[in-house]
Amino acid sequence: MHCILDKILELLTAKPSRVFPYVEISFFERWYRDLSEFNKTQVKKLVENKQLYFSNAAWVMNDEACVYFEDVIEQYIIGHRWVFKEFNYIPTVGWSIDPFGHSATQPYLLAQMGINIAIFERINHKDVEKRKVDGTMEFVWVPFENFPEWNVIGHHNYMKYGSTQESGYCFPKNVCDAVDKSKNSIPTAAQWLQSQASMYGTKEILWQIGNDFTFSYNGTELYEAIEEFVDGVNNMSDPLFGRAILSTPEIYIDRWYEDYKKQKTSHLVIKNDDFFPYAEVPGWTREAGYWSGYFTSKPTLKWAIKDASWLLHTGRKVVLGAFLNMRSDEEKAAFVARADKRLDELERAVAINQHHDAVTGTSKKYTDADYMHMLNEGRAAVWGIIREVFHNETTEKLGIPAESASSLDFFRCNHNTSSIECRPLTESLLSNSDSSLLLKIYNSGSNKRIVHRVKVPHEFIEGKIPFGKLLLLFSVQCQQ
Repeated sequence: MHCILDKILELLTAKPSRVFPYVEISFFERWYRDLSEFNKTQVKKLVENKQLYFSNAAWVMNDEACVYFEDVIEQYIIGHRWVFKEFNYIPTVGWSIDPFGHSATQPYLLAQMGINIAIFERINHKDVEKRKVDGTMEFVWVPFENFPEWNVIGHHNYMKYGSTQESGYCFPKNVCDAVDKSKNSIPTAAQWLQSQASMYGTKEILWQIGNDFTFSYNGTELYEAIEEFVDGVNNMSDPLFGRAILSTPEIYIDRWYEDYKKQKTSHLVIKNDDFFPYAEVPGWTREAGYWSGYFTSKPTLKWAIKDASWLLHTGRKVVLGAFLNMRSDEEKAAFVARADKRLDELERAVAINQHHDAVTGTSKKYTDADYMHMLNEGRAAVWGIIREVFHNETTEKLGIPAESASSLDFFRCNHNTSSIECRPLTESLLSNSDSSLLLKIYNSGSNKRIVHRVKVPHEFIEGKIPFGKLLLLFSVQCQQ
C-alpha cells in the first residue's frame, strides 16, 4: 500500500483538479505515521481542499456474514475516530465492493453512523440482471421496518471493479487485459454510460476505474488516461452525452441528491432484506458458483477472533472497575496510560480481522498466520493488564503481605477446558504440590447468575471466600 499512497500523494499535489477516495484506514494510518512532517501537512491540505476523500473510513472493509455486529461497530469507530482526529473529517459514504454478499445489518449500522449511501457490488448475478431490466440498481434500503428512519440509499455498481472492456474503452495498468488504443472509442463508451441512466435513480452515473494495485508505481499512466477520457467526453460535439468529471463517491452522492430533488416523483423501490448468498458465473464455466463455504471455513481463526473480542470487552470492564476504585489522580493517570496501550493493541488486532479476507478464511496461509499472531500478541497484552488488576485486588482483599504478593501468579484456563488440559495449572501443581491454589471467577456478562463446576484435586479442601469486607472460611470433606 505504501507505493500506491506515495503515487496518489504525488498525483494529487501535481494538479488541484485531481481527486481520489481511500477506504481502509488501517493501511492508510500505517503509511501516514511514517511520513515526514512536511508530507503530513501536504496530506492535510489535500483533505482540506477536497481532493482526498475517505469513503467508508472503517479500519477495514469488513465481511458481512461471519462477523459479530459489535466487532463491526468497533472497527468503524477506530477508523472514523482516527480520520476525525487527524483531519477533522466525517465520513458520509459507505463503500463495500468486495465482501461476498451483503447483510441488511450493515446499512442499518451505517445509517446510525451518519452515512447516507451504501455502494456495493457482489450480489447474486440473477439479481443484478433483473435490477438492470427493472431499473432498480439504486433503491432505498430500510433494513428494519420498525425503524424506517435508519435507512440509506443502496447503490449497486453497474459492473464489478476491473476490466473496462465492456464499455468499448480500455484503460492501461491491468484495468484491461490487453490495451489497444486504436480500438478505444469515446462515443461508444459515452453511449454505454448513457444507457445506464434508466437503471439508476438519477441521470448521474458513477463509473469506477481501477483494479488491485493499478495505481502503484506507474499509476500516473492510468490517471492521465482517465483525464484524457474525461476531456474527450467533454469535447464531443453532441451535448446529449452530458458532461464527465473526475469524481469520488462523495462527489457522486452530492450531485445525485441535487439531481434527485429536481424530480417530481420518486421511482426508488424499498428493500428490507439482505443479499445472501452471493453467486456469480465465472468466465470459464456457465454454471453459477455460490460463495457460501466461507461461512464455516478455517474455524480455528474464526474462534480466535471471537475469543479475542470477548477478552477485549472483558478487559475494558476490568480496567474500568479498577479505575473507579483508585483514589489518587496520579495513580489513575499512570494506570490509564498502561491500560490504553494494551487494550489498543488487541482492539486493532480484532478490528483488522473483520476484513473480508480475514474472518472469512479466504486469505493465504501465511496471511492467516499473521492474523493469528496479531490476535495472540493482543490477547497477551490485555491478559497482562487483567492479571495486574486481579493481583492488586486479591492481595488487598485477602490481606496478603507485600513481601508475599510477588509469589501470587494468575493464569487463565479457557472456558470448557478440562483441568488436565490447562497447562499452567498442571505445571503449578507439579512444581509445588503443597502450594495453595486461588480460584477467581469473574462474570463479565450481563447475566447476574452463572454456574461454574469446579473439580477439586483431592477429597479434602479448605479455603477463604472474600465477601464484602469479610472473609468466609470453609472446608469441604468429600465422600469416598
